[in-house]
Amino acid sequence: MQIFKEKFFQLKNVLFVFCLTYIILFCWLGIYACPSADDYGYANSVSGNIFLLIQLNFYTEWTGRLLNTFLICLASLLPLQAAYWLFPIITIVSYMAAFYFFLSTLFPLTSVKKNILRVLVGTSCMLALLPHLNETLYWRAGMPYFWTTTLLILIVSLAVRAFRGEKLAFGLGLILAFLNGTILELPCVFQGVVSFLVALYFLWRGERRKAAMSGAFWLASVAAFLVIYLAPGTAVRMGGIAQMPTLSHLIRTL
Repeated sequence: MQIFKEKFFQLKNVLFVFCLTYIILFCWLGIYACPSADDYGYANSVSGNIFLLIQLNFYTEWTGRLLNTFLICLASLLPLQAAYWLFPIITIVSYMAAFYFFLSTLFPLTSVKKNILRVLVGTSCMLALLPHLNETLYWRAGMPYFWTTTLLILIVSLAVRAFRGEKLAFGLGLILAFLNGTILELPCVFQGVVSFLVALYFLWRGERRKAAMSGAFWLASVAAFLVIYLAPGTAVRMGGIAQMPTLSHLIRTL
């Protein structure tokens, strides 16, 4: 039995080192990432212009993804070439931090070492299986696709804590649910559908407080979706597909 425990402990150490090295290699690859045409476009848009006016122009002339364009423009304030390699590292580290917060929420009694190992294994599997990392991890204008996943993990963690009675977690979760919904349409629809189904589940169980909380998350997602969908820039960007957002176009979009 003692021999088995020692071998299992050695296996965990090997797994820890392997996963950590694997993740570091993905971060190291970010050194070779180069700015794209979109990245230069965002950098030029913030150069010498009023920052908030740029956001208004994007919303009215290009897209309603408010937080998406805000974060990319904010990142574009840094030197484009010099700081480009930092963003894959920041993206992976923030994802791992959110994943750890999620695990510590679901398994509060689990040791820190076990949760760290789970984070390393989970992140390694995600990096190995997730397609199009060249766009979502190494291309700055595409990184919001990765960032929205990180926010989704945080939102779920805060929702679980809110169901346990933490009022601050409920407020923060609602804010993040709305902000995350203004990054991209698909995560917005996803979190809206899930929160709606969760609200129905708690209603079926007779837990009205949790059902009301889930309904609030659903409303935040709906509000975020409307911010994107009703933006003048959305109609401009959709061009021939939809000159003006209507109910039929909404159904087609979903």
